[in-house]
Amino acid sequence: MKCPNCGAAVKDGARVCPSCGKAIIAAQKEQKSKSKPAAWIATAVLLAALLAAGTLLYPKLAEKYRRDRKAGRDPAASGTVQAEYHLEKDFTVLDADGNQVHLSDFAGKPVVVNFWATWCGYCVMELGEFQEAYNTYGDRVNFLMVNLTDGSYETVESATSFMREKGYHLPLYFDTEASAQSAYAVSAIPVTLVLDASGNQVELHLGAMDGSTLNALIEEALQ
Repeated sequence: MKCPNCGAAVKDGARVCPSCGKAIIAAQKEQKSKSKPAAWIATAVLLAALLAAGTLLYPKLAEKYRRDRKAGRDPAASGTVQAEYHLEKDFTVLDADGNQVHLSDFAGKPVVVNFWATWCGYCVMELGEFQEAYNTYGDRVNFLMVNLTDGSYETVESATSFMREKGYHLPLYFDTEASAQSAYAVSAIPVTLVLDASGNQVELHLGAMDGSTLNALIEEALQ
């Protein structure tokens, strides 16, 4: 090995350089401490470069993903009249007559599922937006207003009476067994799920929904 002070050849393990008489170990430690900041700077520069590259590439990759996804659910792309249904999470709720209804029953059209309850202020606030969307898209899109009917804070009677009194005529369903709530891990409401006609998830929107956002998601599901 070489002396870090003068560069002269010294034996391995030597503590003092016979040529310059200076301590070898102390010099080695000093060199290592000086090299650490440089290593940190180089690492920081590398991370910054990777972050910048990711920022530039993300929009392009996201757009490619949307194009590929749209092509994959387009019946014309697969050469079939009806695209295969790809619903990942199904659930069972009750309709106004007490009949069991499955999410998968609505295959063939886009689906908008809104998880809500009358005691939820934000849920009540956005009902008007859903009513307008239903009036506009109801013939092309299935709407499921899924009430979290726990039998205590919310009952079938209270939800039905509320909708009637407020003048809403949206398709109302009751999640009496928490099947829908569990399927999509709904822990706070409102939550809105949008699926395309093939059962692919377009969006799982957490929180209140405004009309423009809802319409944009529906238009995406219709494409």
